Amino acid sequence: MSTASSPVVVKGTFRALAHRDFRLWIVGLLLSSIGTWMQITAQDWTVLTILTDEDASALALVIALQTVPQLVLLPVSGYVTDRFSRRRVLAVTQVWMALMAVLLGVLVLTGVAQYWHVCVLATALGAAQAFDAPARQTFVVDLLPPSGLSNGIALGGATFNLARLIGPAIAGVLIGQVGPGWIFLVNGLSFAAMLGALTLMRLESVGERQKPEAGLRSMLSGISYVARHRDIRILVVLVFLVLGCVGAAMNLLVISMATTVFDVDAGAFGLLTSIVAVGSVVGALFVASRRQPRIGLLLGAIALIGVSLCAASAMPTFVAFAFVMPVLGFGMIAALATCNAAVQVRTDSALRGRVMGVYMAAWMAGSPVGALVLGGIVDGAGARAALVVAGVVCLAAASGVAAIFRLRRPIPAGDDPAVLPSMLQLPERE
Repeated sequence: MSTASSPVVVKGTFRALAHRDFRLWIVGLLLSSIGTWMQITAQDWTVLTILTDEDASALALVIALQTVPQLVLLPVSGYVTDRFSRRRVLAVTQVWMALMAVLLGVLVLTGVAQYWHVCVLATALGAAQAFDAPARQTFVVDLLPPSGLSNGIALGGATFNLARLIGPAIAGVLIGQVGPGWIFLVNGLSFAAMLGALTLMRLESVGERQKPEAGLRSMLSGISYVARHRDIRILVVLVFLVLGCVGAAMNLLVISMATTVFDVDAGAFGLLTSIVAVGSVVGALFVASRRQPRIGLLLGAIALIGVSLCAASAMPTFVAFAFVMPVLGFGMIAALATCNAAVQVRTDSALRGRVMGVYMAAWMAGSPVGALVLGGIVDGAGARAALVVAGVVCLAAASGVAAIFRLRRPIPAGDDPAVLPSMLQLPERE
């Protein structure tokens, strides 16, 4: 009798799980992401209720300090992702982030934590995430063949949003029972799951990669690559407008409607967040069921975001508003997963890390723009008007790209992304 193990056969929506390394990745991602969402909840609570007297501006500064290093360092971190083993880069960032979480937990538990401690640790954590983000986004390429890339990215998105449902709920219980300090320690331990998964992986799908040359020009080559390829350039602009400017301001818009229009409490707002996450999980699974990324699906998802935002602005009651939230979550994650896969399969493998660095930088650059503009509209004209403006931006973006490009066949499964024809039909002239 043969002792060889039979391969796992998984079809349809979960077909990427047929690969052993990807299964390890998903388990590690789920556990570490649950810890991350627990820490986000506990850190917000700590700043607002322990270190300050419900000072929202102080919390906004912490969030900004965690975001700025990611934006500044992404060109360098993308270069690091292309030059070194992604598994090793991820291992270093996991240890780095675990240490930051444990240190914050010790400071809070011993009663010596001060606001400036959180600011410093948030900045250090943001620097770690700057290197973690492009490595994590492109690591799926090392786990799956090209034909499974879109499915793997979508399942990763579903996993992250499932953690978004579980993590804050656990944190809410633990804050009341043992306080936020222990949550930071739990998050530190959760990174062991990802480190274990990385250690056990065989990485049989990893091929030879051409290491980039040293120097500033090589580091910035991701920017020049995006500038030369119109289809990727358009996708990056969509990321900036839709996922950055609008998507990053979504919590601001939802909480503004919940508090200023419907006058509900924090529990009701938490319910809205969970409902959005449910729609996000469904959206990610829907994208995972598609064989390849299509620009039509991307533009349809963006249009759905626009329509749902405009519809939400007109809802007369909190319950009616809540019914629109899963549709909004569905559109957001469908657009995110499809755009992510589209950029990765269209990028030369030797430059993928640096191009994803530009992708992430566009996303993060849009976040403060959207927060400032839409926040100003909320203050000046109300939350309903801000939702309409955000919806119109999405509809205009989808309509504009659809007017420029016509749909083309999906990317053939199993081909080398470096030599694939464009997933968008481009005009002849530049």
